[in-house]
Amino acid sequence: MKDRPLILLVLCSALLAGLILPAWAQPPPAVPTAPEVEIPGVGKLEMLPDMADGDWVFFGKLTPDDPEALKLTVALLYSENGDHYQLRLSAKEAQFFLVRGGKALPLGRAGNPGALLQAGQLTEVSIRRDSWTLSLLLSGRLVCTAQDAILSVGGLGYALTGGKLAGPMLQFIGDMGFSDDFMRSNEERSLWKPITGSWREESLRIDPQASTMQETKSANAFSYLGKLAQGRALTAVGYWFWSDYHVSASVRPLGKSVCGLLAYYQDPDNYLALRWTPRASSAPDGNRLQLIQRVAGEERILAETPGGFRAEQWYRLGISLSDGWVRAYLDDEERLSARNDVFRQGKCGLLEEGKDGVSFDDVTLSPWGYFADDFSGTQRWDVSSGKWDRANSRYTAAAAGLLVGPPVLWSHYAVTADTHTAKGAAGVVLGYVDAKNYWLVRYALTGGGAKVELVQVQDGAAKVLASAPVERSSGLAQQVGAEVNNNLLTAHLGGSRLFRTVLPATPAGRLGLYSSSGGNWFSFAESQRIGPPPAAHITKEFLDDKTHWEMAQWATRRSPWLIPPALQVEKDGNLILRDFSTPAEFGNNIWWSKADYYGDKTVSFKIPSFGIMTGTAKVVLDTHPDENGTPTGGYALALGTKAGSKTLALALTAGDRPLGETTVDLDKDGCKVDYSRYGQYLQVRVNDKLVLQAEVS
Repeated sequence: MKDRPLILLVLCSALLAGLILPAWAQPPPAVPTAPEVEIPGVGKLEMLPDMADGDWVFFGKLTPDDPEALKLTVALLYSENGDHYQLRLSAKEAQFFLVRGGKALPLGRAGNPGALLQAGQLTEVSIRRDSWTLSLLLSGRLVCTAQDAILSVGGLGYALTGGKLAGPMLQFIGDMGFSDDFMRSNEERSLWKPITGSWREESLRIDPQASTMQETKSANAFSYLGKLAQGRALTAVGYWFWSDYHVSASVRPLGKSVCGLLAYYQDPDNYLALRWTPRASSAPDGNRLQLIQRVAGEERILAETPGGFRAEQWYRLGISLSDGWVRAYLDDEERLSARNDVFRQGKCGLLEEGKDGVSFDDVTLSPWGYFADDFSGTQRWDVSSGKWDRANSRYTAAAAGLLVGPPVLWSHYAVTADTHTAKGAAGVVLGYVDAKNYWLVRYALTGGGAKVELVQVQDGAAKVLASAPVERSSGLAQQVGAEVNNNLLTAHLGGSRLFRTVLPATPAGRLGLYSSSGGNWFSFAESQRIGPPPAAHITKEFLDDKTHWEMAQWATRRSPWLIPPALQVEKDGNLILRDFSTPAEFGNNIWWSKADYYGDKTVSFKIPSFGIMTGTAKVVLDTHPDENGTPTGGYALALGTKAGSKTLALALTAGDRPLGETTVDLDKDGCKVDYSRYGQYLQVRVNDKLVLQAEVS
């Protein structure tokens, strides 16, 4: 038998039998009280009772009595020593400041509210804190921004003259998620809010039996149909504070109707849209994929590219938004990219134009993060050391030094910087904490060539952890980068992977730029969050292989695994998993994966009976069966628990050779295990915490 890299799962039911454990009731939290704060030159503040930490939005409804006399001062992240950020808003100007030691330092550029502030007119005020970025939005439109990472937690308060602020509140924000396949029963309520046009959920079938279909018994039975003969049909879902997300949907345009997606939706006259027209259209905007910005009812094309759709076909449209960037995707391929300097938050939605209609299905929304700087706009970098000159869309080092930019706190991300190295070394900094603690991936010139190195700087001492020789660039320019996946770092040069190494911890901190000598310069830097791969969709009812035994081999959660012979029973000519009255009947059996798995891989599973029953389990990666079905080769993870104990024992082996072992004491109910292989590294995580790892060939 040819060796195949399979995944083996050896189970003892006493360990993996499913039990549901009750959750302990939590006492109600105490109601916080607001402190009294007075700022010289501003006066006494109306303080909110909650402390702000992480990402959040300060929201209120402002009504100016007299715009000329309006003065709104908002203290952000106010600390006991008086340090805080401050927003100053009048009818003519808005700007953020950093107040330290009683002195106010302007941050970012001032903005002009313009016609957004009118006497007697209610205006929604949103002040956002996203990572290190502060943003002011009036009625959903961006007025000014600033970047600073000095303060992270504190109180919120405001002082106002010349108007009224109703309903001030603090809205905490974080990663958001949403999905809808429009498969629901009559009792389930739709979250979509139709705005214009006709929107209804319908069956994809049009035969006489379509009305008798059941939503739980079809893989793709229903869709969301929108149409409007004249104008644009809109529908939206979500919350006003949603930001930094990727939204996608399957679309099937009917006839000549236009299809598309909405993002950062405020109202029918203010939103971003991805709009797609038919290939056969003779209209001036026909046969186009467009990114549109609609502000106060007026539209502007941010980007477009030729190419339309064929009617009656399914496609996948997507749009991503973060840090002022908008990217558009067609069938998961990036097609458009543009800047958005108007909106920073809002709902997502769908659009249609035409009497024929468009069918939408499988709408998903997930977090997305992105930062990019070509050094032509607002100053966004702080000098940590050395001297740097900023001109002509580049940063040039006058001597050895460090520049630091945005915090990058994701667990899986990629960073790159375009370096132009004339002397010494230059590269990208990760996990910058201070000038004596950070990680560095650098491109260094040697006597006759070059090399890429991973360097850890700890307490001011530099240590090279990994290195790879590379060809010396004749044009000086190189793109140096790294991908970080928890504590694994992969170094890249020009998009090619050079080496992968394990780190003591995930580099969490600010992104930076490094030069060892004067004369080296940078022309671009970016970082991007990397999300998990998409999950497979299985129709709800087919998950129950007792009711739908005919689906047990391909549609249930057991579908990736071959049922062990001892556990099989024949039913109507099919071999299915037999019934069990007690967990002990499950026995010790080998479950082999049906597919071959190459490259990086992860097996994830839960132990719901943890602490309740005694048992063992074993998972083996990269193994194969011999002629008797016995596992040969591979890397095994053995797990063991005891009833009444909160300790989980784990051991890694390669054949008879031990690779590592440990015990984990869990202080909460539930036990989720992730067993992964990334290149030459094996890693085991329990409840998302790394507990065991080993390096293999």
